[in-house]
Amino acid sequence: MGQHVIKTYWHENEFQQNTYIIELEDECILVDAGCPTNIIDDFIKKPIVAIFITHAHFDHIKYIEDYDRLNIPIYAHKNALQILSDERLDASNMFDQPTRFYIENIQTIDEGEIKNFGVEINAYYTPGHSSDSMSYLIENDLYSGDTLFSEAIGRYDLATSDKNDLIASLKKLQNLKFNKLYAGHGRTSNFNEQQHNIDYWIKTLQK
Repeated sequence: MGQHVIKTYWHENEFQQNTYIIELEDECILVDAGCPTNIIDDFIKKPIVAIFITHAHFDHIKYIEDYDRLNIPIYAHKNALQILSDERLDASNMFDQPTRFYIENIQTIDEGEIKNFGVEINAYYTPGHSSDSMSYLIENDLYSGDTLFSEAIGRYDLATSDKNDLIASLKKLQNLKFNKLYAGHGRTSNFNEQQHNIDYWIKTLQK
């Protein structure tokens, strides 16, 4: 299994989002849909068989309708259905890019579900940054979206954020065993670094 990251920039390069390609033997899956389809096609010549959305904030799903038109199964938490169709909830209105998304091929996924596309994908519901936040453990690597970053955590002052939910989600991730951490923004991290990082943020949030 190979893993590639494409960093796409938004709002005049003010911030960057990570879209991940997980390369299997004859196909690939994506984590998030913040990257145009043509860039994926130029990057890797294998069909996309599934997309796993960490949460429906606009920078992570900017091109989700393009993938939807390709009839690719798109997995997201049920709460994403409301967020996708509301520019306030998906945070696009904060950057003067109000956008609503309409998806036909979305399939809901929740805590404890396991999907297999030649590699096992374990789903964990990790709300706090947003009410639909999911994290995915894929062959011992954790894809955390905006719940957890290499040295920080996601903000919890947005429309569907909740500080107490974020604390509970961080505790959940603290109890997982994983090798590398692939977050929705920033650099890659690892399990040992996150033991300190998660503990620090739990204590900070509880003050």
